[in-house]
Amino acid sequence: MGWIEEGDWMEYTVNIPTGGTYMVSFRVASLDQKINFAFMRGNTTLADIRFDSTRNFQHWRTVSNTIELGAGTQTLRIQANARQWNINWFELELLSGEMDPPGSAIDTDLSVSMQGDSGQWEENGTGGRLAYIVTVSNVSSTDAGNVELENTFPDGVSLVSITPSAGSCSSDGLVCNLGDVGPFSHATVRIVLSQPSPEAKTYLASVSTTTDESSLNNNQTSADFGGNCFIATAAFGSYSHEYLFILRSFRDNILMSFDWGRQFVDLYYSSSPPLADWVAKHDIAKATTQLLLLPLIAIAWLLQTGWFFSAVLAALLIAGIVIVFRRYTMAKAL
Repeated sequence: MGWIEEGDWMEYTVNIPTGGTYMVSFRVASLDQKINFAFMRGNTTLADIRFDSTRNFQHWRTVSNTIELGAGTQTLRIQANARQWNINWFELELLSGEMDPPGSAIDTDLSVSMQGDSGQWEENGTGGRLAYIVTVSNVSSTDAGNVELENTFPDGVSLVSITPSAGSCSSDGLVCNLGDVGPFSHATVRIVLSQPSPEAKTYLASVSTTTDESSLNNNQTSADFGGNCFIATAAFGSYSHEYLFILRSFRDNILMSFDWGRQFVDLYYSSSPPLADWVAKHDIAKATTQLLLLPLIAIAWLLQTGWFFSAVLAALLIAGIVIVFRRYTMAKAL
């Protein structure tokens, strides 16, 4: 399900065979903002789900929470409280209640997710430090032994620190041995990197275990971190301003698709910080820059929503009607 808007909802009728505690997991993606939605039964909110932007509608992340469900047929609802995000699937897995019969063989099941840490991006004019957290979850009732996390960093970044909640990591941060992860438990790794250029970069993570694992669907993930619009941020006063979501989306999904667009973005990031610093210190400059940016923001929004060509056609149609009407009135006057 894509292009979900605030207020949208989806309902599913399910038959829960066993009452108990369940892990509910959602495979989600969003373009350029933090998302939250409610997972409900009737008017009761079972879980309040929140996740950071995945920076692309096709960069998926799995987010999970525990809920209590009774046995029997019931209607579950996903209620959107934010706009512009996608959901691929969701699943329910019994954590406690009537578990599998004694002696039955169950494979372990690992998942990995990434999200920006608080204060994810700290600017220093030409780049900065970013921090993110990798979470490795065991969503099965079987121990996962000798869990290993592999990180892939983009070119041009350097490791500042890496802190696992258990086990240890290599000095370059590329491999973390997290030891055993118990049933329905998780381990985290906090990573801080120095990224000299501020544009968004893609980071990867994958996880493996020496325990038998039949499903590897959730064993790798990616996320884009970093990225900023210096002048626009200075003008509007916040990296989270809704207009900046539009500009960053325009940059990532349109400009970065062309060689000339990438060259423009590189030039912008190399030359704009001093001007942004000056704009941030002068209220008149902020107001003037806002006015100058509004037409660009409008065009960026139209291009991304599909309304641009409709607006151009409408303008041409109106112009044609005006021209015909003027010629008609001039001919009538003669």
